[in-house]
Amino acid sequence: MNKNPISVLQEFLQKNCYPLPRYDIIATSSVNFTYRVMCEIRSHRFSATGQSKNKQTAKFNAAENLIIQLKSKNFNIFYEPENIESPENNSHSSTLNGVNFIGKLQEQCLKHRYVMPCYSEGVYSQGHTDFKMTCTVGTYCVEGTSNGKKKQAKYACAKKMIEDLENMSETQKLQYNIRDNSVPCVTKSSKDEMNTNTCVSKELSIDSPEKTSHVIKKALTLFPKLSKAYTLSGDSAKIKLSTYHTHFKSSLDNSQLAKFFEFYQTLNLHQIQNDISKLSSALHEICTILKINKQESVVKTVDDANYGVVITLTTNPEFSDVAVADNFLEARLNVHYRMIRTIFYLLI
Repeated sequence: MNKNPISVLQEFLQKNCYPLPRYDIIATSSVNFTYRVMCEIRSHRFSATGQSKNKQTAKFNAAENLIIQLKSKNFNIFYEPENIESPENNSHSSTLNGVNFIGKLQEQCLKHRYVMPCYSEGVYSQGHTDFKMTCTVGTYCVEGTSNGKKKQAKYACAKKMIEDLENMSETQKLQYNIRDNSVPCVTKSSKDEMNTNTCVSKELSIDSPEKTSHVIKKALTLFPKLSKAYTLSGDSAKIKLSTYHTHFKSSLDNSQLAKFFEFYQTLNLHQIQNDISKLSSALHEICTILKINKQESVVKTVDDANYGVVITLTTNPEFSDVAVADNFLEARLNVHYRMIRTIFYLLI
């Protein structure tokens, strides 16, 4: 069975580690909707439009027209045009147009320092024909419904939450406690005013080495079980993130790089992104080729329903990536998938 053009376009871009496409409604009328899709490949921007009487088909048409355009530019995309079903007949696609909205929401929350999403167990209604689930970020809650499938209900409410957060004002985010107050969110104005020599928390302030003794006394007051005070040690050497890839790449010889890219070309990363055994094997093989070690650890607190999985590469300097999910398996899947893509981006 042929895949719809939205899925085909997304798989092509993901497989080749290009940015995902962007869809926008550029015109509406009583007769037609017009969608525009844009993507960027090797610093070149491509766009196409599509029209139809309903939004989803217009979006399909835009994706199909962009695929045709890319094929004309000799990009290797496998796609055969087909009659597109109306979204009313295909509203519960198992992939929701190929987008992992659960993972996307987690990434958005990490990126913008929002409270991580929390999903309810869900309930059946209408005689087990519908399944309802809620997603909560802060105190803001949305509901997703599917035709009896729990995973699809979870995708639906994650998608709804992403859309609502994108359209939510900063005032509303404060009202619903969207931001994680335990992590400072630096705005442009606050960044200019910030004293970079001071690290401040609610109870403890470290201004300079001269105040070390004062800090130790305060720490012992706050944490009486501390039995030993340690002096401050000098920071280890740091490398700017913008130049890390050059240090990483220069630490490898040409044969290692060639073997890595040869192996990466054999991976169909999008196809194995839900198979932890294949992802783990792929990352292990990459580390073997590059002669680096990896360390995996789990972050879990008693009062938090989410799991965090961290993978650290023992390069010089070390590099880590983290994924958070409401279950251990999904967190492991996400962090392995992200780390493989990150290594590729660092070495291209």
